[in-house]
Amino acid sequence: MEHFFSRERKGRIWTWRGPNGTVHNQIDFICSPPSTTVLDSGIVNKFLFDSDHRMVRMELVAPKNIHRNFARPRYLSTRLHLNRKLYRVQTTLLSATQQPQDALESYDSIRSFVETAAEDCWTIPTDPPRITQRTQRLLSERIALRNNLCPTDRIAYSIVCEAARTALLEDIRRRKIINVQKAIGKGKSSNEAQRKETHKIRRLMLKEPATGEYSQETTEALVASHHNELHRFSTNFPLSLPPSIESCPPFHIDEAEHALSQLRLGRSSGPDHISAEQLVLAKSSVAPLLTVLLNSIKRGDPIPGCLTTAHVKLLFTKGDPNNINNFRPISLILGVLKAVTRVILNRIESKLEETESPSQVGFRKKHSTLNHIHILNQIAEKSKEYNFPVYVALVDFKKAFDSSEWNAVWTALERRVTIRRGIKQGDTLSPKLFNATLQMVLDSIEWEECGLRIGGKTLSSLEYADDVALLASSRPMLEKMIQLLANASAKVGLQINREKTTLLTNSEASKQSIRIDGKIFNFADHALYLGCRLSFPRSRSDEISNRIQSDLDAFEKFEYILCSKAVPLPLKKRAFDSCVTPSVLYGAETWALRRSDIRNLEVTQRKMERRMLRLTILNRWSAERMRALTKLNDWTNEATKKKL
Repeated sequence: MEHFFSRERKGRIWTWRGPNGTVHNQIDFICSPPSTTVLDSGIVNKFLFDSDHRMVRMELVAPKNIHRNFARPRYLSTRLHLNRKLYRVQTTLLSATQQPQDALESYDSIRSFVETAAEDCWTIPTDPPRITQRTQRLLSERIALRNNLCPTDRIAYSIVCEAARTALLEDIRRRKIINVQKAIGKGKSSNEAQRKETHKIRRLMLKEPATGEYSQETTEALVASHHNELHRFSTNFPLSLPPSIESCPPFHIDEAEHALSQLRLGRSSGPDHISAEQLVLAKSSVAPLLTVLLNSIKRGDPIPGCLTTAHVKLLFTKGDPNNINNFRPISLILGVLKAVTRVILNRIESKLEETESPSQVGFRKKHSTLNHIHILNQIAEKSKEYNFPVYVALVDFKKAFDSSEWNAVWTALERRVTIRRGIKQGDTLSPKLFNATLQMVLDSIEWEECGLRIGGKTLSSLEYADDVALLASSRPMLEKMIQLLANASAKVGLQINREKTTLLTNSEASKQSIRIDGKIFNFADHALYLGCRLSFPRSRSDEISNRIQSDLDAFEKFEYILCSKAVPLPLKKRAFDSCVTPSVLYGAETWALRRSDIRNLEVTQRKMERRMLRLTILNRWSAERMRALTKLNDWTNEATKKKL
């Protein structure tokens, strides 16, 4: 750490000047390697940026044998907008291409057709200015006063600084409000509108284990090594594919056109830079080519190599940003591959649904998290009423989707549908493939008498995708069930995550930890299961308090809209109903409200109404008067309507 040193007299050595113009401090430093020496130093008095600091400039002498890696500049990518009307016209004007003969020609024809049609249809959207002309004028005036500051202009400079700061904050708030207003008015996600104004990029930086230094090259090498190890075969699961009995009928053009219409818009494109929007708008022309591609692969043509590649993006979840395990890999696959997997999913989805266990509600239509939340809450209530022990293990698998062995996936699918060819696991198929694999694991376990006897039947587990809840009547039984699940899941590459697996019980006698394969699992008083607080015995007040806290967090997130003077009350109501109310009423179907809970809900809602109307409790407005203006739906009544 090199400080700015000079031979000037003490009063002239300063790099920061206080707002009053009389305080001068030397508070700026330069970081340099230990082997670097300072040859000369100085300051830059004036530069084209308004600041209370003087820029420090030092000339450093470094050894010649040091290899310097200069950081590459990062530029924000230009957002392009597809002119839909012009693109539709271009797709109709393009002449039909020659009928492709194999899978590779089919994919090349689709890509060539879409790229040619969209060649002159891209436009750069012109966003409105982020700051107003008044703010620009104040900032220019502030810079002019700062560069030519004299003692008589200090008061004017302070006034202009305050006005520019206030105007800039107001412009930022106005832009955010306008974007969220548009999203709410169109029924779109308000969170997505907020993300559009955020250019925050969280970079993963890992250090070299030997030297302890951070570098981009080390990070890239460690990330590649981590994911190579993650996606490497960890078990020798036997691939069992009996000879197919049913023949796979050829794909029809109607299937391809229906699959194209089901593609989700607004998603990132893959390596070919073809968005789902381009395929959907040109589905009448792309569907015949897609049908040829599917039937060519069905006949045995090799899959085009480009369909087997994807860009992997690491998304930060939570925790330490320098830990690679806290980043979730998301595959950005080709738009054509999304259409291919959608056609296949439409064929096998009904057969997979028929063979799914009733206890699996993840990624299934007409099922939700409320099914399992209601079951576990009922078990908690009945166990207290009839005084019988309950042991629950909320099991979480480590990197469940990335760790499933392909041989296990194929074997699981062969048990349900006839496999005629291979496909790459993508975003569309991966949920159903994982459900089939996990169901095969659970079916292979001989639970015997393990589980809870309910209505003459034994309930052993509840599944929501990779979240598995094991139910037992004693601690040894729960330990046995966890061991059976760990052994069976290890055969297909799944590992139980000790940090995220929680044990619950209503028995105070035996709360000793459970050891499975050297891993210790401890009992807890409560846990979050599918977003709701779960405890044995059930605590209704704590559950309501948890929902109220989530509701307050959601209100604070959109406070700049809900409490703004510029936003009309009808729009505030729509924002409140779409962003705040769902947060507090999540799981209300399983609530059993008491007077104290109703009181807490009413107090919280009235508090938010006062803030929306910019009132305080000293204004003495009645609840009826505020409700007549806000026209919000009463939470207690809404919770009663949702009651199962």
